[in-house]
Amino acid sequence: MLTIAQIKFTKYKHLCKAGSKAYLMAIEQVPTRAKIKALQRAIDTLIQGERRFFNRFASRALR
Repeated sequence: MLTIAQIKFTKYKHLCKAGSKAYLMAIEQVPTRAKIKALQRAIDTLIQGERRFFNRFASRALR
C-alpha cells in the first residue's frame, strides 16, 4: 500500500486523457504562460534597476 508521501500529485490532474480537447488546450497554454512569466521577470528587473538608479542620485543630491 502506498503512503501519501509516495504518491506524486500532478498539477495537470484536471487535464483528463491525453489527446482530449481540455488536454490540448492546456498544453497550448504552457508556452504562453512561460512567455508571460519571462516578461514579468523582465519588467520587475527594469523597475528594480530604475529604483536603484533614482535612489543613487537622490542620495547624492542630499549631500
